[in-house]
Amino acid sequence: MMDKLLQGTLIVLVLATFSSCRARVDSAIQSFLPISNYDLSATDTLELAMDLEDAVHQGIAIPSASDNASFFEANFELYNKKNQKERFHYIIYYQNESYKDSEYVALDSGRFAYNPLASKNFYGCWDGSNTTFKATPLLEEDDLLTLTERIQIVGNPRNEQKYFGSQSAQESPTKERITAVMNNIESTPEWYESIVQKATLNGFTPRKQLFLDALWVIESELKGGPKETNNRWKRNPRVGNYSFLLVVVDEAAYQKLPYYVKDIGQMDTASSTYMNPFYYFLQGKEILGDGIWVKKSDQVVKVKMSYDLSKGVYIDMLSYQDEDTDESNFNEFCGSNTELYQKAQFQQHFQSHIKEYRLKNIPLKRDVLSDYTLAEFQKNKEFYSKDSTLLLDDYVKTTNCPCLTVGYDPKAEGIFVINPGNDTQPYKKENVGVKARIGFTYGKYTATIKFPKLLNQNNVWNGLTSAFWLIYHSDEEWNYRDICNTGYLSKATKEKTRVNRTFYSEIDIEIVKTSKFWTQSSYGMIEDYPQEDATKNNNLMVTCTNWDLACKDQKDFFVGVHDIEYQGKPYTLHRWNDVYQAVTLKTENPHSETVGDKFYYQIDWQPDRIIWRIGTDRNDLKVVGYMDNTVTNIPNNQMVPIISQEFHYGDWWPAGPYHQDFIPYPEKDLRGEIYAIEIE
Repeated sequence: MMDKLLQGTLIVLVLATFSSCRARVDSAIQSFLPISNYDLSATDTLELAMDLEDAVHQGIAIPSASDNASFFEANFELYNKKNQKERFHYIIYYQNESYKDSEYVALDSGRFAYNPLASKNFYGCWDGSNTTFKATPLLEEDDLLTLTERIQIVGNPRNEQKYFGSQSAQESPTKERITAVMNNIESTPEWYESIVQKATLNGFTPRKQLFLDALWVIESELKGGPKETNNRWKRNPRVGNYSFLLVVVDEAAYQKLPYYVKDIGQMDTASSTYMNPFYYFLQGKEILGDGIWVKKSDQVVKVKMSYDLSKGVYIDMLSYQDEDTDESNFNEFCGSNTELYQKAQFQQHFQSHIKEYRLKNIPLKRDVLSDYTLAEFQKNKEFYSKDSTLLLDDYVKTTNCPCLTVGYDPKAEGIFVINPGNDTQPYKKENVGVKARIGFTYGKYTATIKFPKLLNQNNVWNGLTSAFWLIYHSDEEWNYRDICNTGYLSKATKEKTRVNRTFYSEIDIEIVKTSKFWTQSSYGMIEDYPQEDATKNNNLMVTCTNWDLACKDQKDFFVGVHDIEYQGKPYTLHRWNDVYQAVTLKTENPHSETVGDKFYYQIDWQPDRIIWRIGTDRNDLKVVGYMDNTVTNIPNNQMVPIISQEFHYGDWWPAGPYHQDFIPYPEKDLRGEIYAIEIE
């Protein structure tokens, strides 16, 4: 009987009689050490690094085999203080304390109530295989029971069905696989005829439509199938500090617990929300009645994360979407093979929207970081503006040769990203970037990057915007943001219909040469609005942006410029109009203290605020931006970091001294290097 009750649990029972000590025993919990298999004699905090070896497809477990233990061993003692035989029920919870919403809200009466946002906190119990209480054997009066249980922090700890799906494919969707699907479609007359009709409607060639439909088929296969696998990577554990809570209840109290408290995987159907046990058993313990004992341990686990850049860069053929893929630069550190598909923690970032915007570029190439002067810029701008037919009708390109402009450099121990220079016509301006494949919610993201210089000695801009940013991990429903009652205007679609839920989220650091001020309309069209000639200084703008999709739920929603204070310093925020989907601020910083060497760029994303920092000293970074949930909607879905070097269009940064159209095509490569991205 005992084996059935305790099946799958490492447990040691020690029964003793304490009849002579009963008067001094006032709790059923006599001791609780949740991390007994680690030496914490000198501190109560255990520091661990996340193991990302199989995190892309399998998720993250804390601890893992790389920590010399695949679980925390929790030891505790339960004492039957009652004057009768008793069976107890017990459970050990964990919760991330660094990035959470408060479990309660204060009421006007001085009391408090449950904060439904706390249901989104990262908490769980045991090792993820069980979400309910366990039961002891029947204990005699004055029996003392010593137990040892296993705890492991895992993704999707409530085992929510929305994170279930098909099992991850074991092999990469290669070019050969895409070709095989295309051949299969072509050999099926009715199917191919539908492709031809669709191509006509979309303005594509039949071959282009055939290729796109083959990608759709493969992606559907990857996402399809029985939704039986718990894809724990869709809700990865958060970084930061984890606390542990032991709850013990007697039989009578257990029978009175609501079903959604007995099992954290059950939602309260009346309120359509989960009950956070750290509220129920801590904040609510005074009104729960007898027969319930709780103990929060002083032992804490502190978790950090660092991406392993040496695992290489994966080329996702489904996102590249070009049939004529040149694979000549594929190598052991960059490509689409199965090993990189399974292990690489970054992939090349391809932009698909850039043809929507057009350049009218001067037909010149120059080494803009060497000898291109302000006088030459102004002369070329004046000359080509007189006859616009001389300008090249162009758009910013993406690579036609994956792995040529990105990859891992073992000598530099980092990932390189290159905007290629131009030897012969046709000239091109080409964006480049890499994106992480493992996502997280919240954290202090610190990237160590050497971006190329953006200005030469004449303060002339090379046209690049260098960026470190976070973007939504997936556009599927499991990764939707919290509800916006006034509605989001989704950036991912051209429709201006508000929706209360969406997947789109983005937080940016973008470094660009522009004015520190905005246009006249942003200042209420006053005549004496602030302006500057930014050609006369060697400063860059560190721009900090949160894409809140024009959600108006926050109490200080604004349009135009708006000041907010952080640590005694004002930061001027900006929104173009009431349907503009982002809030941005600009902080002026010297060129030599912003790019051209190794710098730390940090996005500190918390549930109620975002703080941006940069600098050369990891322990003394300069705050360059701040926003909180009084002025903007803070995302709470899972996101991944991106590092990019992009040729932004001039209209994107109005009031700037240089327009992209009048910046020559780069003659030489513009190379950036990424050395580390850590989250804590």
